[in-house]
Amino acid sequence: MIVNIPQRAQAVYGASPVQGGLTLLPLLLTSPLATAFSGFMTGNAKVPPFYLVLVASVLQVIGIGLTCSLPTDATSVPKAQYGYEVLMGIGFGLGLTTLLTFARVVVSQQNLSVMMGALTQIRVLGGTVSLAICATILNNRLGPKLDQIVSPEQAAAIYDSISAVNDLNETQKAAVRQAFAEGYNLQNIFMTVMSALGLITSFFLWEKNPRKAG
Repeated sequence: MIVNIPQRAQAVYGASPVQGGLTLLPLLLTSPLATAFSGFMTGNAKVPPFYLVLVASVLQVIGIGLTCSLPTDATSVPKAQYGYEVLMGIGFGLGLTTLLTFARVVVSQQNLSVMMGALTQIRVLGGTVSLAICATILNNRLGPKLDQIVSPEQAAAIYDSISAVNDLNETQKAAVRQAFAEGYNLQNIFMTVMSALGLITSFFLWEKNPRKAG
């Protein structure tokens, strides 16, 4: 989503790179706050990490899932998107630190460094693979659409730089931006499915007497 949101702002809503980055602020600002809150809940309030992981997974599914409903014909960033980003930011922030805390609780000190390294590697690998899949989804959706709307030269220019959309006439511009919006919504559907799988797997962390940090 960190890549998807600013790209969508530029391709669909005609935002500049700076404006595209600013649309990500609700997610980026709430995520560290949720991370700090997670540390307080597991460290000071002694809430079992499992419950925070579960809440984080639910919020991620809801936040990302709601982005699938974003309109494809909007000419500016829908205000609802910022609310969805807040949900995602809280979910990402809660899950980020809590999983590391959970690892310290369930893994022996002897194997902790290996576990931390594996967890970090899985996150990086998962993000890389998901990014590649999302790019493929967008290109597969966009290619046939562009062939129907613009010339091959114009399509090549758009692939090289999204700013080339501004050189099209108004009818073409609207059609191309809608095609991008449809592609990004398909990406969001894929990411929602992945988040839902994450939610399902989080239930396997359940214990009859959930362990607490410290």
